[in-house]
Amino acid sequence: MSLMQIYTYYHNRLSELTKKSAMGYKERMKMYRMFEKMTAEPASLQINEAVEELRNLEVEHDLRSRLWYVYDDIMEQMRNTDADFANSLSKYVPQQDTMIIAASEQDDITMGFTTVIENNKKTNEMKKAFVSALSYPVLLVCVLLALLFYFSVKVIPAFVESIQSGTVLSPSSVFLMRLSNNFTSWFSMLIIFIVLLALAIYWALPNFTNKYRKYFENIPPFNMYRIMVGCGFLFALNSLGRSGFMQLEALEQMGALAKPYLKYRIRLIMEQMADGLDIGQALIHSKLDFPDKQMVRELAVFIKYSEDDSLDSLSSTLAEDGLEAIKLQASAMKLLINFIVYGSIGLLYFSVYQFGIDLGSTK
Repeated sequence: MSLMQIYTYYHNRLSELTKKSAMGYKERMKMYRMFEKMTAEPASLQINEAVEELRNLEVEHDLRSRLWYVYDDIMEQMRNTDADFANSLSKYVPQQDTMIIAASEQDDITMGFTTVIENNKKTNEMKKAFVSALSYPVLLVCVLLALLFYFSVKVIPAFVESIQSGTVLSPSSVFLMRLSNNFTSWFSMLIIFIVLLALAIYWALPNFTNKYRKYFENIPPFNMYRIMVGCGFLFALNSLGRSGFMQLEALEQMGALAKPYLKYRIRLIMEQMADGLDIGQALIHSKLDFPDKQMVRELAVFIKYSEDDSLDSLSSTLAEDGLEAIKLQASAMKLLINFIVYGSIGLLYFSVYQFGIDLGSTK
């Protein structure tokens, strides 16, 4: 086996293992634009033909990119499981994209790609704000854990070794000694708690749907997630309406592919609309404040008094309001995290300072 063959094998193997990371925002937008052009006139390719064309572009001298494996997987699912394109693509793109493509696949998939591109442009800033809001607390918690580790393993033991007979320690110094002596047990439990909490939030955001969810949505990151998903839902619904879908039909198509959190809300909205309410009234009567109480009120008033009952005129306003709401809630969360983390660091430094005073006062 030559060096080139070995390199090719491991390169392709790595590309296959990391294929799910190939679909970032920029890559998705490029792919959607290619599909939009290839399925429209004059090319007018079928979607499976378009996927094969794009796959062929992702290999050179037997070196396959991550996208090659994405397209290959999509083609494999479409051939062997009778899955449609949207379902085959669903593991690689956001659920709003999947819902729009699935609905348009039955009519004009080119319009679906146009709609997805427009929708992604509107929601991308909200997603960036959401991710940024979560990244900041994670960074601060890591800094706090590093300081706790350093002080418990290095600083406090050095102070303990300096304790002389007759030294009277203050309560804060005694606390630091106990902190250091039991470091392994409490630090391990703290790490486990933080990891479990992070995993619980990661699972709960798209899956936790029972009646208690509304109470969680008064606090970040659940309130930010509600706005982000809710605005994306309204953008998608508006786009499908412009493509010719009746709202109930569009909701049914979207609900079939939505994750539990959004599926539950779509079901409630459909139940309200089945009783004769329009989308604005249905959002109010669902009492979920989805995506946001003020947005819902504005939407209901607009639909009630506007000659055009689409959401088109509100799309730009929703995007701006949603982004501002997420940024505001992110600021509140950062303030709380700052108070907790910097307060803990300040208490730690004060206790160490007091420990030094206790040692210095020994006669």
